[in-house]
Amino acid sequence: MSGTRVSRRAMLGSVGAASLSPVLQASVSGVSASLDLPFARPAFAATLQTAEVHESAGGSRSASIIGGSIQGRRLSGAVQSGHIHWSASSGGSAVEVTTRLLVARPDGSLVEVHDRGVMPPDTDAARHAAIPTRTELAGVREEEGVPLLLVGRLDASGLGKRVLKLQAFEVS
Repeated sequence: MSGTRVSRRAMLGSVGAASLSPVLQASVSGVSASLDLPFARPAFAATLQTAEVHESAGGSRSASIIGGSIQGRRLSGAVQSGHIHWSASSGGSAVEVTTRLLVARPDGSLVEVHDRGVMPPDTDAARHAAIPTRTELAGVREEEGVPLLLVGRLDASGLGKRVLKLQAFEVS
């Protein structure tokens, strides 16, 4: 359609599409430089300590996040609390992984981090090294500018040692 504008957010509305950004940029190298292509840059990286993983009768699993730290351009601080939860979707076609944590910044303000990803069914999160996720921040001050889209990568391979790693990238 001539004259139709597609926003970066619509184009990169899924984490899977965001992972194609380098490929998309490389494939249009001959296009005019005035075209505003999205790119990703590191926002923060977190190392999280968890309690023991518990499994419910319905097959879902969860663990409390009992500490950790976050360092980066968009967010830095000490992790106060949180949890990770993963369960099969109602149709059994996917496993949803959600992580929520509360971060205390050096100035004392609190920020909530909400992270959500989807894995293929019958996938063990503790053995799946990189789960693509979408990350949201709540409690960020308006003057700091809230990123339009944060995509993440959750590494749960250290869950047996009670460690999670989360990286977030700002897509703009």
